[in-house]
Amino acid sequence: MRGLAAVVDLGPTPRNDGSIDRAASALAQAMAHRGAERDRVRGAGSTLVSLGRAGAVPRRGRERRHEGIVDVRLDDRRGLADSLGVAETSDEELFLEAWERWGDDVLRRVVGDFAAVLWDARERELVLLRDGLGIRQLHVARRGPILLVATEMQALTASEHGVPVELDPLSCARFLIETYCAGPTLLRGIDAVEPGTVQRWTPRAHRSRRVWWPDPFAKGPTDPSASAERLREALDQAVRARMSTTGPTASLVSGGHDSSSVQVLAARAARDAGQTPPSLLHLAFPGLPCDEARFVEAVAAASGAPLVEVDPREHPEVTSPASPAVEVGELYDITVAMNRPLLERVDPGTVVLTGCGGDDLLFRTSQDCIDHLRARRPLAAVRAARESKRGPLAATRFLAGQISRILVGGELRDTLRRLRPSRGVWPAWLVDPVRAQLDAWHADRMLWRASLAAPSEVQRRLALALLGDSGTFLLLERVDLLGVSAGVEFRHPFYDRRVIEALLGTPAEQRASATSTKDVLRRAMRGLLPEVVRTRQDAADFGHYADPIIVTTHVEHYRRAFQSSALEREGIVKPGVLLASLAPDRNLSLPWRAMAIETAVRTIREARASNRRPCPTLPAPPPGS
Repeated sequence: MRGLAAVVDLGPTPRNDGSIDRAASALAQAMAHRGAERDRVRGAGSTLVSLGRAGAVPRRGRERRHEGIVDVRLDDRRGLADSLGVAETSDEELFLEAWERWGDDVLRRVVGDFAAVLWDARERELVLLRDGLGIRQLHVARRGPILLVATEMQALTASEHGVPVELDPLSCARFLIETYCAGPTLLRGIDAVEPGTVQRWTPRAHRSRRVWWPDPFAKGPTDPSASAERLREALDQAVRARMSTTGPTASLVSGGHDSSSVQVLAARAARDAGQTPPSLLHLAFPGLPCDEARFVEAVAAASGAPLVEVDPREHPEVTSPASPAVEVGELYDITVAMNRPLLERVDPGTVVLTGCGGDDLLFRTSQDCIDHLRARRPLAAVRAARESKRGPLAATRFLAGQISRILVGGELRDTLRRLRPSRGVWPAWLVDPVRAQLDAWHADRMLWRASLAAPSEVQRRLALALLGDSGTFLLLERVDLLGVSAGVEFRHPFYDRRVIEALLGTPAEQRASATSTKDVLRRAMRGLLPEVVRTRQDAADFGHYADPIIVTTHVEHYRRAFQSSALEREGIVKPGVLLASLAPDRNLSLPWRAMAIETAVRTIREARASNRRPCPTLPAPPPGS
């Protein structure tokens, strides 16, 4: 994936002292791991830079209103070229032509993963946009009249106009309690451009407009067999679209339903094209309860794919938060970092397919209970409450809460949310001012969630997750950085509009039952997925591998970080809490997530102090590209 960087002076008189160009170079240097400079667009008070390891540079053969840099992967290049009435060319050229023709509507009409920075020198307007599912990253910050844009958050701290490295208390608190979603980042003053959104910046105004969003009113067949067939066709199309590459392909397979489904469909697509099935990449944990070898071996046999296995316990250095492999600004995560030695076994430039997104789209929700109540199906509502909560008392309380949601009107409910503090539910180890901020944020979040019209609560919940009400986008950011550092490109078939529409339109009762999850996917993959995988009801718990790393293998790194904690120093977490959280008998979610923030801040400050990582010199693109 490319790196995008831009610095623009939106002041009344754009400066001409070279500082804008120097700042853009500093942003690009901070993302040197994404490749060498491929394109630089200069204007009055503006510089845009594109980085990449290979690929075409957009031609400037004809004048466009907007000059731009893009990071893009298109699903249907030929179909898009036909729609535009132009010759099929690079993804970058086609995207810029589509923008010139359709403007904001490009987010609805172009299918693929993309982020773009576009500059209209005549009107002095900077346009930022990002695909509807947030696959490609884009961050923005403003320092007075100076606007800074970069693929990676940490790059925006790396110039004379850069943002100070200060934690945002509310965002950090949401991350620590696992309610982080799209929007402001963990650093104060830096925002992520929200998925499906077009931002316009001029010297006079800033406007943001969401152009594409998942349709919660999507309808599909009510027959379970038809729903399964629809999902299988959509997922098959999504896999085939993401296998379009001139290099090798592989699949990262855990042994669960989602990644295994992607692998067997990818192998079938490869055979149809007369190609070798993608390599199957797997992390093995022999002897641990999370070992899934028998499932993966069945998938490898069914797909006829070469199996590449690595036991991460043989590479303890990669799971250290002090490892040299940790990228600047990386929100260190053991379960992401443990994939590094596995990715070292594949060729640079490999496209790696994943099962990311399946859990977000196929999980069992607790919303079907209220759907049953509104449809006047009381027995079904009681059954749903029992499935959602363990024990008759908990189920009764839950059912009563769902009934009150119906009886209490929307305006009254909103007023009560504002009057009733939620502070009692926030952890006591957060300082009181931060807990008060969480109260206000939570009330606004509930109002926003209630404002989304949908035919059912299940569809509302899924649509909200795709609109940013989940940690999905943060996971994609982590996976993107892992791929860049390993020299591979991750692609996620479940984050495809066709798959999303199929699943949003699937009736809730077909998604999960009291005894199984992902029912519609199980039906869809009958005859393709090995039965030992298709019918499995358990899921691997990587805590058996990760937890000992925190409290034993690398505990000294955690202790040193928490003794001089940025979270405690900047008044987000109460003193002494993080060190106390390292006890083996404690829930390790807090030290796990706290270390992610501490590592990001430490590496950004170290990089800023040393100004390290000079931009590499890579081969120039071939003539005419």
